[in-house]
Amino acid sequence: MRTGTWVSLFEPRYLLFLPFAKSVYLLVQHLGFMQADAYLVMCNISSVCATVTLLVFYRFQRRVLLLTVANSIWGCLLLLFSYSFWRYAVEAEVYSLSNLLCIVVLYLVMRTVQQPRRLLKAVLAGSLGGLAVLLYKPNAIPLFFCFPFIFLFSRQWKPFLLYGFTGAITVVGIFYIVYTGFGITTPGFLPYMLSGATYTEGSPLMSLFVLGSDVVATNFLYGIPVIRTFIQQHFPAHVIAEEIFAAARNGGWNYAALGTVIALAGSILWALIRYRKSISRNRLLPVQILLLAWVVIYAAMLLVLDPTSPEPWMMLVMPLILLLAFGAQRMFYGGRPKVLWLIVVLLFLHNWIGGYRIIASKEGDYMAYSTGWLKTNTQPEDLVLSLGAGTTLAYIAYYTQARIGAPEQAFNRCLVLMDKTIRQGHKIYFTDDMVHPDPAIRYRDKTAYDSITAFLAQYRQYLVPVNPADMQHGRIYQFTFTGRLL
Repeated sequence: MRTGTWVSLFEPRYLLFLPFAKSVYLLVQHLGFMQADAYLVMCNISSVCATVTLLVFYRFQRRVLLLTVANSIWGCLLLLFSYSFWRYAVEAEVYSLSNLLCIVVLYLVMRTVQQPRRLLKAVLAGSLGGLAVLLYKPNAIPLFFCFPFIFLFSRQWKPFLLYGFTGAITVVGIFYIVYTGFGITTPGFLPYMLSGATYTEGSPLMSLFVLGSDVVATNFLYGIPVIRTFIQQHFPAHVIAEEIFAAARNGGWNYAALGTVIALAGSILWALIRYRKSISRNRLLPVQILLLAWVVIYAAMLLVLDPTSPEPWMMLVMPLILLLAFGAQRMFYGGRPKVLWLIVVLLFLHNWIGGYRIIASKEGDYMAYSTGWLKTNTQPEDLVLSLGAGTTLAYIAYYTQARIGAPEQAFNRCLVLMDKTIRQGHKIYFTDDMVHPDPAIRYRDKTAYDSITAFLAQYRQYLVPVNPADMQHGRIYQFTFTGRLL
């Protein structure tokens, strides 16, 4: 975002997110903060969006669900302390902004249903819904395949048409402006607008665990040897070096987190058994049907396209908590909410001890550890090769001057880059994960894994550690071969 050209920022899956973030970054610089860190600016955007989301979330519970003040505050705290919401409120990601627009649009839609003559709200909801899709394309599922049906259910035809029309015009119009304004000619306008969908293999059976981990942190599990061994043996295709590194530095707190998660599960089970008659079980209201449709339809899409990535699943945390808050209303009316407040306290304690504390620790920052030496020792036109995740590659690109190569995704292209770098007299560095590939990569891409291991077997004698005595950073190797690779 910081150095990319404007045209490179318009990615179809997040068409407006990076341009929006860059605009805010440039505005911050224009206001006199010339040394502002682009990454921190994006983190602050997420924090502001998360704060406003909580305010709108509270208002939705009060005005639409008609919950009491205490019940609404409980719902807000449950959302705030949910692990994914808490974590991504301070990350340079799209999800906090996406959450904000989803709850705002839902609020406007429901207020339009309550006041059908206020058609301007339907137009505003449709426009903001279109912007939400342009910021994060999967938002199209709840915003335009779930929300509009509340108008049909209420037989409100004008709001239905206005909402759909303004949303479609916003999405198609801005895509067309970007497509023509930047001279994009391939692959054609319609394929360009519809592109950006991704497919990730994974077991749908893991989806429930993944969704649960968006609410209750599971980071601590990697710091408990028995559980870690179980994960490595039964899920060999998962690269978990980063999780193991971070959890190992959490020490005995991992076992404290095990205690809090057991206490949390016990409190929830006790509340369900003890107060099962107090849980609202009346005939479903239209807003409840809408929230359930949001969960079911969005989950069905993820089960097919991306069953095991936690980030897409976190978009279901908000509607699920709204349903929980609504279901708990009779307990608040009956004056028996103590166990509900206990659940919130335990959720906070667990997610702090077993989740947020781990990722917030500088000592547990695997990316900073494994690439720290490169920050002060690379020059422009140097080349770094790593088998790290996309976030690791982006981290290296952000904090160093070097170019980045990803052999797992493009081995032959990396050979070309290496050959060019050698001929130009610049240096080539391998991170430790490149010299000692994680066996899990073999399960993801056997061809790439075999090519990489064959290359290492042939040229290992040219790999020289450049920081052998540096205990503060991970090992980095320089590739000293000076001949032709191609």
